[in-house]
Amino acid sequence: MKLLIFDFDGTLFDTSLGLTLSINELTSTHNLEKLDREQVKKIVGGGIESTLKEIFKEKFHKGLIEEFNSIYRNYMFEGLVPYTNIFETIKKIKENLEVKVIIFSNKTKFFIIEILRKFDVYHLFDEIITIDDGYKKPDKKAIDYLIEKYEVKKEDVYIIGDSCYDIQTAKMSGVRSIFVSWGFGENCSADFVVNEPNEIYDIIVSK
Repeated sequence: MKLLIFDFDGTLFDTSLGLTLSINELTSTHNLEKLDREQVKKIVGGGIESTLKEIFKEKFHKGLIEEFNSIYRNYMFEGLVPYTNIFETIKKIKENLEVKVIIFSNKTKFFIIEILRKFDVYHLFDEIITIDDGYKKPDKKAIDYLIEKYEVKKEDVYIIGDSCYDIQTAKMSGVRSIFVSWGFGENCSADFVVNEPNEIYDIIVSK
């Protein structure tokens, strides 16, 4: 059996518009400059706390996270689209291979579940792990937990994502990494690079 661990933002869905609108409403409230969409894409990979610390610097406080989450509820579906063929590829993988498909994200779990259900793809995932479970990339504890739970070998585990956080998590865990070029971040020497989702299937089948 193989274990496929997907990132969420920038890997499964383009969430950048909703994140940008939410961040800018928050910064406007606190008299800070707005960020454009490309700036937001570059700083969201570490989760909202990390993102807000980057924006607010020494003015950051924990209350900003709750403020953001309240705002994001209003914008989370704005411009939201799944990347072309990503869920068709996951369906194909599940239909043809013995796999468990996981989401591991620094995003709040509530938002992930809401988005997956809206697009009727929640059932495709065997487990969802987020910061709400006490795990955060690039810490390898979540991967250690999954390897033990599903009794898989490290060489049969793939982390699939669009940022250095994903690739670093894979490296620290001793598992394979697949960088997706359609997302928000930059490749940090991943084991594999894919330019379209079906290439993920080809990699998993060939190994």
